[in-house]
Amino acid sequence: MERSTMSDQEVIEVLWGDNQLLQSRAVDVLLKQIKPSLLHYVRANSGTHEEGVMMANESVVVLWERIRANSFQLHADTKLSTWCVRVGMNLWLKELRRRKVRAGDNLDG
Repeated sequence: MERSTMSDQEVIEVLWGDNQLLQSRAVDVLLKQIKPSLLHYVRANSGTHEEGVMMANESVVVLWERIRANSFQLHADTKLSTWCVRVGMNLWLKELRRRKVRAGDNLDG
């Protein structure tokens, strides 16, 4: 696993394990795959570059938590990067809804 890419199964196995060096590599590989899509999505939907990076990082945290809790399942026809991008998109939509509610509260107050 010294190469710069890992299969989805390798990433999952590494995140499940305890080797912090390999985990760091796996996270880097995954972030390299998902950041461009999430940066584009967030910036196209009222966000900043930094918020796009944050959504990418948060989606990897969600993945890691699910793997560690034994509650992660990847469908056979879905790529791990696609799953993470969708999580990041959903997190961004949730953030936008939260902001809208907060802005509405400010208008009412």
